[in-house]
Amino acid sequence: MVNKRKAICEMQCDVERKNLRSKLCATTTSSKTALAKTLRVLQEEGLLNDNLLGSSVGNERRCLGAAVAAHAKSSTPYGLVVQSMDIGDGVMWDFIHPFALIYHLTSISLAFSEFFHEAVHRARGELQVLIYGDEFVPGNPNRVDKGRSLMSYYDSFLSFDTYMLNMCQGWFVFGE
Repeated sequence: MVNKRKAICEMQCDVERKNLRSKLCATTTSSKTALAKTLRVLQEEGLLNDNLLGSSVGNERRCLGAAVAAHAKSSTPYGLVVQSMDIGDGVMWDFIHPFALIYHLTSISLAFSEFFHEAVHRARGELQVLIYGDEFVPGNPNRVDKGRSLMSYYDSFLSFDTYMLNMCQGWFVFGE
């Protein structure tokens, strides 16, 4: 009976840890590796007292990746947050559906929900979506070879405050 209670308690803690990982991934701009290292330091300093942290930074990073994937697979009235479209010749392109993302974000964050509600109110219920594309080259930008250049697309809403549209946090990744 004691082992059964312990197993149930560990399962509940594991669910809580998955929720924590999910919330951390949703609210930070840090990489998964940086977040995993931060969790490791907190545990080593005794500020995070459980044995459910990944056995290594790499393992915790994989757990955080799974939490990110769970957000991507969230179901909304607009479909999944991450969807695919055929862009020709059977080539599929994954993109983040703007309204599915907004629905998901407003359901997991009260602060974002209030912010977005104000934006909808300012727009009198008629949101205008902005889409922006930007080319970038990872690594050395002065390198002559542009073979690694990528195009990244972002979206936002015209009714967002100007200060939000001037910050990277005011733009959501649409696809690459």
